[in-house]
Amino acid sequence: MQLPIFKTMYEDAMLIEELTEVVKSSMCVEISSFTNKWNTVSSKVGDLIVKVADKDANVANSMMEAWKYTLEEKDDFRVVSGRILSELIPAISYGMSILYEPFNVDNKKILVEKTPSNFMTIYDKVSGKYLHSPIDPMDEASTLAEKLYDPVMDSFHILGVGLGYLPYQVWIKSEKLTHIYVYEDDIEMMELADQVGVLSWIDQEFLTIVSSSKYEDVLSKFTESYNGKNDNIYISDWKVGLYDDTKYGPFIDNIDFNVRTNRVCKKIWNINIRENKKQPIETIERLKLNNELVGKECVVISAGPSLDDNIEFLKKSLGNKVLIAINASLRRLEKEGIKPDVVVALDPLPSLEKHIDGIEDFFNQIPLVMPLNTSCTF
Repeated sequence: MQLPIFKTMYEDAMLIEELTEVVKSSMCVEISSFTNKWNTVSSKVGDLIVKVADKDANVANSMMEAWKYTLEEKDDFRVVSGRILSELIPAISYGMSILYEPFNVDNKKILVEKTPSNFMTIYDKVSGKYLHSPIDPMDEASTLAEKLYDPVMDSFHILGVGLGYLPYQVWIKSEKLTHIYVYEDDIEMMELADQVGVLSWIDQEFLTIVSSSKYEDVLSKFTESYNGKNDNIYISDWKVGLYDDTKYGPFIDNIDFNVRTNRVCKKIWNINIRENKKQPIETIERLKLNNELVGKECVVISAGPSLDDNIEFLKKSLGNKVLIAINASLRRLEKEGIKPDVVVALDPLPSLEKHIDGIEDFFNQIPLVMPLNTSCTF
């Protein structure tokens, strides 16, 4: 159960998170949502000012002036939003720094410290990195959860609890309907998530915790939850590579690679597919049909160091072997006057075009083998 000091501090800190959500709704021109959120949050500002006044009347007065200035605007929601961002949030942040002084919890492995947003974060002494934002971990989790959450999913599985910000925010984004599964083999981290973090903010009926000091027990359950889909699973970045020396390492890292790649590239993939479908693309089966290249010995040309050692071999192979060139090797091949029989490309990102920009004519009419989501600019 969350310790009382953190419960009080976090409840006050949520005021800034709620104000940030008000601003976001104005940016999306969600007028009714903006109005409802602003009316709900505004009254809470007054309550916080009263608390700050007990410690510092001058700071409380500054907060009051910023609050009144924001409330003065009645007609233009963009002006209200601008005042919240430029005047009210900074005033509240300073007021809360008066209420709650900086402090941290230190041990041999980690440092738990208070951020400017008044939410705690974790610094891992072993890796030398933070597990959460050192500025505002709750807002960081909110932004990530917005990207991860899909309305069609009934459950969400997270390997690595941290202080519980992401599990909580995914649950909130689902209107408190998605069941959250948390997997953690660090017992101390689980205790921190419960006492110092916000894991206890999730209704117990929507939370399943898989925790054990034996990582095998946790990872076996986590891998069982993976059904081949990418929309309901997340591996915390500090867990990536952590299990490389175990039998689960390759599987965990492979899931992480596939899931992250899908999320990062989904938008550009869809653009590539749409544009590439406009081209006169043939299937590989069609390419192989009655093709004179079928049945010949093949040489696959990549852009590694061995390419330098095999230029003469490739020149002698022209016409005798099927030269299949990976896109990264094209500039070197053009320089050497070596025309491959087939070009293979995979990368979905626009930067792929640098491999062929300016030398397109040299490779004209050479079959290109690629998935539809390959860079359309290439």
